Amino acid sequence: MIALTLGLSVPSVAVLVHVVLCRWLPRGVRMLALPVLCLVSFIVLSLGALAAGLSLTPDDWFLAIVLSSSLIFAYMLLFIGVVHDSPTLAIVNAIDASGPKGMSLELWDGFVIRHPFVRSRLDALVAAGVVKREGQVLSCRGEVGPLVHLSDIYMRFCRYDMRAG
Repeated sequence: MIALTLGLSVPSVAVLVHVVLCRWLPRGVRMLALPVLCLVSFIVLSLGALAAGLSLTPDDWFLAIVLSSSLIFAYMLLFIGVVHDSPTLAIVNAIDASGPKGMSLELWDGFVIRHPFVRSRLDALVAAGVVKREGQVLSCRGEVGPLVHLSDIYMRFCRYDMRAG
């Protein structure tokens, strides 16, 4: 139980600190800060557990390290997608930003010029049912909204310009 708590607490603390620091860290340091924050969180929380008299077996330490590392790597992959404007996020954000009437294919053509690798991803989103193509208009299905809004809030908090391309 201690290993599970430590394994979940370390990445949680590291991610929370990272989200706050992202606003002030230079772009080149943002990704490098994650493993450092994870290591610092692991050391601080491990020392806290030891100071509280909790004893961890080698198996507990191994489990805590594997769980922490896995969760931090998952966050790093998500962070890369947000920072580098992944094609899926770019498509869904652009179509959603066009409002309830959707994005005209004329506006879509301008979007593709600014984001050259999204055309194949759009076909996959249409096939998956995330985006609908109705005549000359692209629109998002309603179920996508909360996820898109969550990514928008995160991007605004970190001061990323999602329309920059």
